[in-house]
Amino acid sequence: MDVKTITIDYLYLDNTTCTRCRETQKNLETTVDNIGKLLQSAGFDIKLNKQQMDTREKAIEFKFSKSPTIRVNGVDIGFEQKENECTDCTEMCACDEGTTCRTWIINGEEYEIPPVELITERILKVIFGEIKPVGEAYSLPENLEQFYTGLETQNKECCNASCCS
Repeated sequence: MDVKTITIDYLYLDNTTCTRCRETQKNLETTVDNIGKLLQSAGFDIKLNKQQMDTREKAIEFKFSKSPTIRVNGVDIGFEQKENECTDCTEMCACDEGTTCRTWIINGEEYEIPPVELITERILKVIFGEIKPVGEAYSLPENLEQFYTGLETQNKECCNASCCS
């Protein structure tokens, strides 16, 4: 039997400071552990990539539009594209405008951290063709532009301070 590779990409702003990113990663890892053996027995191999979107250039390279993002074979499983203010990321970049991060919808309820059940369902739907890729033109969202500008400003201010000399 031919092995079919399932590539799961986890893209996030920061999983040390941001609770939303850290807990989403934890739930994703639980999901992969839960369904991994089952999928292997059906001839699939799961490859989990975790990538911090710590620069504007990396965000553009990966066509990153919302944090956190889970993609299965290139398909974003958080297709609702909703966000709300993320206090952790706002504090991290010191953005006056505030930073918003992804929310997830399941049965009409909005969650800041996707439950294992949602991640599992959506991964399986992508694998078995119920969710298809959507080709869209990409540009870095204003929200992320502000986030990266805030980080760059903080880094410049730190490197010009006497503590860094």
